[in-house]
Parts: sequence; structure tokens; C-alpha cells
Amino acid sequence: MKTILISLISKSEEREENKMRKSRGESNLRFAWQIFVALVTTGAMIATIIALFFHSPKKIHINPGQRPLQEGSQEGSQDEEIFDMSKIIKKYLISNI
Repeated sequence: MKTILISLISKSEEREENKMRKSRGESNLRFAWQIFVALVTTGAMIATIIALFFHSPKKIHINPGQRPLQEGSQEGSQDEEIFDMSKIIKKYLISNI
């Protein structure tokens, strides 16, 4: 009778240990996924920051004889020259497509 009780107790202890191992394994797997998602998110953020840094608009270097764009835009004659539709070749106009 004692051996039966001892074997039942040992089997129940083994079952509890197996449950604990499974729960530890599941929590380890969950933790690994959380780490993976955190690393991927961090990598995406760093890649975005690097892309914005390298592809941001650069400063325009003006030669000594060249006027800045703001000075040219203040004069009405240059604006009219830029947007003069008669100088555009007709095949590029939308109405002739």
C-alpha cells in the first residue's frame, strides 16, 4: 500500500514538473517573440532615421556670380518666363495627347 501511494505521489510530482516545464517553455517563447518584435521595430526606426538623414534636402551652394533663388522669384519677369506655356513643345501638352 505504501508503494502504491509513493508511486502515485511521484507520478503527480512528475506531472506538476512537466506542467512547470511547459509553462516555462511557453513563457520563454513569448519572451523571445517580444525581444524579436522589439529588435525589428528598433531596426525599422533606425533605418528610417538614417534614410531621412541621408536623403534630406541639401543646402544649395551658390557660386559668387549667381543670384539666390529668392531674389529671382521677387522679380515678376522671371516668373513669367518660367511659366510661359508658349515655350513648351506642343507634343508635351496634355490637350494634344
